[in-house]
Amino acid sequence: LIEGQKVEFDVTQGQKGLQAENITPKG
Repeated sequence: LIEGQKVEFDVTQGQKGLQAENITPKG
């Protein structure tokens, strides 16, 4: 991922705590 890039993602509760899933770059 590019620093400062806009992204969408879902935050889910995993075994090790919160994690980001389904990360989708937006432009």
